[in-house]
Amino acid sequence: MSRIDLDVILPTYNSSKYIKQCLRSIKNQTYKNFRLLIIDGGSKDNTLDVIKNYGITHKIISKKDKSFNDGVNKNINKIKSDYFTILSSDDIIKNKNYFKDLLCEIKKKKLDIVFPDYGEIINDKFIYKKQPKNFSKIAFNVIVPGLGWIAKRKLSKKFYLPTKLIASSDYYILLKFFVQNEKFGRLNGPCYYMRIGANSYINAFDSFNERRKIALKFGGNIFKVYSHFFFVCLKFIIKFKILSAFNQNYKIEEYFNEK
Repeated sequence: MSRIDLDVILPTYNSSKYIKQCLRSIKNQTYKNFRLLIIDGGSKDNTLDVIKNYGITHKIISKKDKSFNDGVNKNINKIKSDYFTILSSDDIIKNKNYFKDLLCEIKKKKLDIVFPDYGEIINDKFIYKKQPKNFSKIAFNVIVPGLGWIAKRKLSKKFYLPTKLIASSDYYILLKFFVQNEKFGRLNGPCYYMRIGANSYINAFDSFNERRKIALKFGGNIFKVYSHFFFVCLKFIIKFKILSAFNQNYKIEEYFNEK
């Protein structure tokens, strides 16, 4: 048996509606030397049965976590491989060589963490958004994707997601790593698609405000931080509050997830 090189952490909570698509995208990976670790927050639906019957090798390492952040924090020390990634159970990896290509990039360029490209799933439509390789904007703005990157195991030793944050814990930890001079890289092509739904919509302004506070906490330029904060708030209002009244494409369908 080949040596396991990658731990894939998948937090779940009442995820049965979309988890099959996520599991399919994991199962279809050409790179097979990974271990799938399930962190469940006490699902009341058939999420764990879906995982069990899907035919993908996995290990459930926790079943009673209070939240996504709590589950990851309590179980991040169970990573044993040289590299790890964290996925969301309603997101999708579109490329079959995703794991293979990102691992090749992080090893070849001796990175600490490598990011893929990013896309959004809105009302089951896939919208690709090519990302820059320069990470300097992280000082005042979130970088995407917040999940789906691959990192060296050493980063798991100082990995902590603040449990009081509603929607920006990924920004907190990535900005923390950036200011600590961990080596970031981006591989354009492989793409992580994040599902945008009711929770993302409802928590939008909380997320914008959290990002503002996080950026300032880590020394971000006040003018850039506040300029971006007001810009994204205005953009959200125009796009999802005003245009949605005239265009169905901007209306967000409700769904249940753990974000």
